[in-house]
Amino acid sequence: SDLHLGNGSPKDLFTRGGRENLLYRLLDEIERTSARLILLGDILELWRYRPADVLERWEDVLDRFYEIDALYVPGNHDASVRSPGLRDLHPLLKNIRAPFCLTIGARRFKFMHGHEVDPIAGEGWGCVSPLLRVLAGALEFHPETCLVTSDRVSEVLAETAEQAMRIWHWLTRRMNRCMDPAFLGLNDEKITRLKRPIRIRNMLARFYQDRREGLYDAAVTGHTHKAGCFGGWYYNSGCWTQPVSTFLKISPAGQVELLNWLREGACRNASIVLQ
Repeated sequence: SDLHLGNGSPKDLFTRGGRENLLYRLLDEIERTSARLILLGDILELWRYRPADVLERWEDVLDRFYEIDALYVPGNHDASVRSPGLRDLHPLLKNIRAPFCLTIGARRFKFMHGHEVDPIAGEGWGCVSPLLRVLAGALEFHPETCLVTSDRVSEVLAETAEQAMRIWHWLTRRMNRCMDPAFLGLNDEKITRLKRPIRIRNMLARFYQDRREGLYDAAVTGHTHKAGCFGGWYYNSGCWTQPVSTFLKISPAGQVELLNWLREGACRNASIVLQ
């Protein structure tokens, strides 16, 4: 998940650190072992770059994804690939999927990007999404814009932050009541580490509640850019915009490994609790 393929400009993080070659080598390994590839969203960075430019720059990568019959679950940064106008631009985009469950071994896994349960970035906040794109462009100094110099935008930023914090505190109080049972049996250190990121804690609460209701046995996501696992029922594949690229490998028996993908090959990543 979370490759955030851009337009190939110097601001495109995927063009740095030899990530393109690493990805091709991983795709070679997937083909060699006849593995199934599931793309968990934010593969394309369509908030900051024009879709046509992104698709043109990374056409070879998308061709490889299509050739190995990858399943593609969009995230919040590439949600627009669902639109009819874009789906016709590359055959891979005809294979996009909504979040889905898949039984592997004796466990039922739910595959999603993760923004679906993010209290701020969730799809239920459809009216907020355009504003988030504008804010992202302003904060990241989007090319060909002068929004960062606008007093009006500064006011919107401040107001949005204040309202978001109010909602966040309300959600935290509500989600904490749901999450408390998940902490039973954990030592104090792990509880403290997990409680630090309010946003991730709230998302975990949703996954835990879904699991208790029998919707699935384990959640597999991306979105937060924090690779790791928790409790044997939550797994995050991390991203490819950090210094170390990571992915998840699920065996036919349903055993999950978090792996770093380096020039030397795969190396086990022992991140147990998200930080």
